[in-house]
Amino acid sequence: MKNIKKHLRLLNEDPLSVIIRTNDSDNAKRIIQNTINSGFKFIEITLTTPNVYQIITETRKKYPEVIVGAGTVLILEEAKKAVQAGAQYLVSPVFTKEILKWSLENDILYAPGVMTVNEMYQAYQKGAQLLKFYPAVSLSIETLKLISNPFPNNFKILATGGIYLDNIDDYFDAGVYAVGITGKLGGANIQTTDQEIFDLAKNYVEKVKKIVYKRGCCDCM
Repeated sequence: MKNIKKHLRLLNEDPLSVIIRTNDSDNAKRIIQNTINSGFKFIEITLTTPNVYQIITETRKKYPEVIVGAGTVLILEEAKKAVQAGAQYLVSPVFTKEILKWSLENDILYAPGVMTVNEMYQAYQKGAQLLKFYPAVSLSIETLKLISNPFPNNFKILATGGIYLDNIDDYFDAGVYAVGITGKLGGANIQTTDQEIFDLAKNYVEKVKKIVYKRGCCDCM
């Protein structure tokens, strides 16, 4: 699992991803460009994005230093197409056993969606190395602490949904491994200027840098 371990290590060092969710492919490309220019290293492009496989391929070629993932992966065929297009990791809103089995066999990091301790444990027992917790906002920070703190070395949580600049510290304090940002950043509309996207993205990057410095970059293995 060389690639899985590598991408987990990189995510531990830079625990921030942007989740691209837009119905316009050109808009997706400019969000990608501005977030990368601001310092984002992990880019998750949801499969609901028009021309998504082409965008994944183009992003890999244009930004080889960035880790590109595919989000909203629901079935195995989508997972295979995304990886063929160049996706380096996969994210689902649900736990799909077929995708997890295939991704482990092919050394692809896959984060299945979970919401309860039982779902987390079932995915972990099947080999999941990273667990997407969505929507994170649906549970209180205290509840999230109670879920994640007893299993810091087992459940690596990617928290997404409802995470903003004013509450991102709380999620890391609760023990999450990394966070995914959409909202006005990954879901920026076409009226949002490039500068506005860049500035917002930069604020997230700087915020997380301070958090990482504060907690120290621990060994994720």
